[in-house]
Amino acid sequence: MAIIFLRFMDKKFNVSNILSLFRLISAPIVMFAILNDKMHFALILFIIAALTDLFDGYIAKKLKEETKLGEILDKVADKILIALPFIGILIKYNMLIWLLVFAFIILIYIIFGFEFLKKHHKPVLFGRMLFSLQVITLGLFILDFVYKWIIFWITVILTSIIGIIYIYRLFKEIIQRK
Repeated sequence: MAIIFLRFMDKKFNVSNILSLFRLISAPIVMFAILNDKMHFALILFIIAALTDLFDGYIAKKLKEETKLGEILDKVADKILIALPFIGILIKYNMLIWLLVFAFIILIYIIFGFEFLKKHHKPVLFGRMLFSLQVITLGLFILDFVYKWIIFWITVILTSIIGIIYIYRLFKEIIQRK
């Protein structure tokens, strides 16, 4: 096990990339914990995973270890960390129609996301705050907060608006290339 870990510790798999990888691996575990009513475990792992997002970019810049892999891994890990627990919540609360809508949105992200990942893009103004709101919303669901549905719908609306802005920027960029 130690040998495998040391192989990852080369120039591409630095500390910040390992933090992003941890976030990516944590997402399905959190989802399954939600589905199996292991809410305390889900909350603790989710908070730890979400907190790694605060540190991976900072560490990469501070140690001058920014890589294209790290940039892509960070974006993918953020999306997966939010998407899989939300899918778990939608299944848990029998919101199957919304699960289909969410699956369609994920499909759009996958189709256009590969194109979007090819270049460095500055986040939309409120993108970082939206990620924070999504993390808080998921935490409130895991804690079974009384007003979780109000926060949920606010988060869905804001996520949709930011998603439309990203897709618009991508389409605009693709059209300008031709």
